[in-house]
Amino acid sequence: EQIYIKKKKKMESKDSGYIVVILYGVNRFMTKLQEKDRFTKIVENMKKYERMFLLIVDDALKLKGFAFESWYTQTFNPTSGFWIGKGVSEQSVLRVGQMNREMQKDYKNDMGYFFQDGSISLVKYIDFFPKEGEENGK
Repeated sequence: EQIYIKKKKKMESKDSGYIVVILYGVNRFMTKLQEKDRFTKIVENMKKYERMFLLIVDDALKLKGFAFESWYTQTFNPTSGFWIGKGVSEQSVLRVGQMNREMQKDYKNDMGYFFQDGSISLVKYIDFFPKEGEENGK
């Protein structure tokens, strides 16, 4: 909430940049959160600003558990998002319009899909962890 209050005035100015709030591990965050109504209010207030975004990161099954909560329905767009790793053809969190053979392949965590309003693109993500047999920095 403090981030929101500090940035509110800046977001109201015309020359403000974008603000992206990343909530990594939303399931864990929500189980520890004491005032869920306050969080819902913050999400509602963030939506008032065109240049303020909330990026939610978690396992698809964990995200599905929030599907009927107001903060989730106000924030989440099932036609836009990122999918990292394998299983895009079996998931039901992001809407996949048309399945193709490429989507059936098993990719590791350095590959995934970018969903934007119905169009889907295979993308390469940056992998910061060394692969088996490699040393750090090589």
